[in-house]
Amino acid sequence: MRAGCDVLVEKPITATLKEADGLIHIAEKFGRILQVGHIERFNGAIQAIQDLIDQPLFIECHRLAPYNPRGTDVPVILDLAIHDLDIVLGFVHSPIRAIGAVGAPIISKSADIGNIRIEFENGCVANITVSRVSAKATRKIRFFQKNCYFSVDLLNKTVDVFRKKVDIDLLTRTDKSGYTEVINDGSGGSLLEKIVDYQRIIADQTEPLRAELASFIECIQMNRTPLVSGREGRRALSAAYRIIKIIRENPIFS
Repeated sequence: MRAGCDVLVEKPITATLKEADGLIHIAEKFGRILQVGHIERFNGAIQAIQDLIDQPLFIECHRLAPYNPRGTDVPVILDLAIHDLDIVLGFVHSPIRAIGAVGAPIISKSADIGNIRIEFENGCVANITVSRVSAKATRKIRFFQKNCYFSVDLLNKTVDVFRKKVDIDLLTRTDKSGYTEVINDGSGGSLLEKIVDYQRIIADQTEPLRAELASFIECIQMNRTPLVSGREGRRALSAAYRIIKIIRENPIFS
């Protein structure tokens, strides 16, 4: 960057927060683009919900992967969970209020499985489960917000959207004894179908790595701030290290 180059650096941005601060400072001082390779931001399924997620109340992430020796030199939090940390922090525009986490080594010397609960100051809660010793790969995120629910499949690049259509009180009635029944309006279909509107979005199937590289080039050409800037990369790394510290201080196995 000092020599005039724009840089795309793989995630996590650096090994330490001090190093991240150094890179960010250099990029800003020399007017260079610093993009961090959080590739899931360029997944078509995440891109598809970018304008649909407004104020999530609860987020649930599951990222499970079969064992692979690559990456096991670091805890699963830096290996896998940092992807979901970046996504969650990108959608929840609020400071973190509290973090709870547990994890345990199964095959490697550091944590191979982990569960994280993040509470934000705006009331949103995110629950992240990761494992690198799973029988099969799973990468799913569920977003819950008022009157709406999104189920995102990052592997298949699809989004299932469930939106409330009408209040359930308009379709049921309760007698004096407390018995509740569904009002038969002659339209057929289940009660759930009458209350909830379902839509499946088949997202852009472009390979996320290709989309990431194309975006980086476009940022250079247009002198535009990247989707995942150095500061956002640092934010994810900071959260990851807070989680790792909590897990180490509260081991499941002693």
